[in-house]
Amino acid sequence: MKNKLLFVALIVIIILVNQVFAQYYIAPYEKVYDDLRYLQTGGYLRDLDLNQTPLSTIQIARSLKNQFKTTDHFNADPIHRNLLAKIALEYASTDTDLVENLKRKLYDILEIDDDQSVLHYGVKLNLDYHSQPQSKLFPQLRTFGSLSITKNLSINNVMTIDPFASENPDYLGKEWRGLSGYTEQAYLMWNAKHLRLTAGRNYIVYGPGRKSSLLFSSTARPLDNFKVDIFQKYFGFQAITAKLDKMNGNERYLSAHRLSVYLGDWAISLSEAILYTGTARNPEYAYLNPFLIYHAEQINGPDLNGNTLGTLELNYSGRNWIAYTEFLVDDIQFDKKEPGDLEPNEIGCILGMDIADPFKIRGLFLGMEYTAITNRTYKTSNPTHSEWYLHRNVPIGYELGSDFDRINVILRKYHKNLQFALEFDRIRQGEGDLSKAWDSPWDSLTVEQGYSESFPTGVVEKINNLGLTVTWMPDYGKYLFARINYESIKNVDHTKKDQKDLIITGGLFFDLRKRR
Repeated sequence: MKNKLLFVALIVIIILVNQVFAQYYIAPYEKVYDDLRYLQTGGYLRDLDLNQTPLSTIQIARSLKNQFKTTDHFNADPIHRNLLAKIALEYASTDTDLVENLKRKLYDILEIDDDQSVLHYGVKLNLDYHSQPQSKLFPQLRTFGSLSITKNLSINNVMTIDPFASENPDYLGKEWRGLSGYTEQAYLMWNAKHLRLTAGRNYIVYGPGRKSSLLFSSTARPLDNFKVDIFQKYFGFQAITAKLDKMNGNERYLSAHRLSVYLGDWAISLSEAILYTGTARNPEYAYLNPFLIYHAEQINGPDLNGNTLGTLELNYSGRNWIAYTEFLVDDIQFDKKEPGDLEPNEIGCILGMDIADPFKIRGLFLGMEYTAITNRTYKTSNPTHSEWYLHRNVPIGYELGSDFDRINVILRKYHKNLQFALEFDRIRQGEGDLSKAWDSPWDSLTVEQGYSESFPTGVVEKINNLGLTVTWMPDYGKYLFARINYESIKNVDHTKKDQKDLIITGGLFFDLRKRR
């Protein structure tokens, strides 16, 4: 049966990868990324760059086709074979509409040839139950629409009704009876073999971090942006320019570019971003040019002030393991000539390692990751806070902001349609997170006196969380999960208060789109 399923998936990919089928970005919250990470650690689909997401269905289809052409998957481990088949049937196949008449009417209005387009739409439903801080059921509904007009061109839209958003005290937007709604994604995407152009609102994620990333993370709200991607066998290039929300009357813009080089088992990436603002500021042509070094332009000016950040990523893929690191540089002081030079360095790092099938146990995944980000990272002394690395009050970079370190270890076991995950999370959060105003205590000191501060700073909140999750997932269109966590917190909210909780979470997901 499994060989038959894989055979069907293989035929689907070979036939459709060069034809019109649903073309859209796979959002970073989709469960498939966990499985892709496990498969890639085990040696499969390594032409996919999981450090630059979201991936598109085009990328998935091409990678699967290459994988099937180069290896004998019918003799592969059943767990790997089953995952590959699920991914192929979900993300490399054609989709159809729920109501044939509606599709035909829409095609007539748009004057689209039915044989040259794919309409893919429906709804996705999440129902999650959380026992803490109070027993509550969270329904979440997403409408999804994707129209592939030609082989290369598609229009995509995702709208969300999400009570989780209004639970955040920093939420910007309307709320009605505990519910909030917004357009999560809306973009036009054009694909060619080595080039992709995107215009609109979509996710942008850089970095190898499993829990979050330093420059662009999946927890940030999708950005309204123009984006260009160039794909080659040995290198990739991406450039974006985005408009952020206003802050204290200031217009805010973000530009970034990224160069990746693939050398055998090594992957090396350099990224740079600049956030610039002003009360009547327009997009800067210098920062619209992706082939300039933004920090150099900022220094040379004139009037090109902004908050620049850069990252270096290194990945090495071994046999059944991948080691990775990411370094973020916000501001580093090299001179010691005046009090301003005493400012501590604003930097961050991620160090991690993934292992597939450790101890020769098939279907087992082990991930270990350490993250540290110093105080004041992502901030500047701009009194309006408009240069801070935030969008709609949510960090654009790492989800926890700054002034913390974190150790995370996860052990996941695959067994047929079941997944068992045991995860430990330890966080030490200092007082200098992104909710705290900029301070500069070194200004009152001399260079001879010097300045230093502890890491993390102030009264440190210490969180230890141990959780067990069981997930039943016959395919990516539906799954059930149950989770139990034991969490202990010392110095809650940086006070001397301690807290211990047993947290029970459960949920189900249904993708109500119909498939051909």
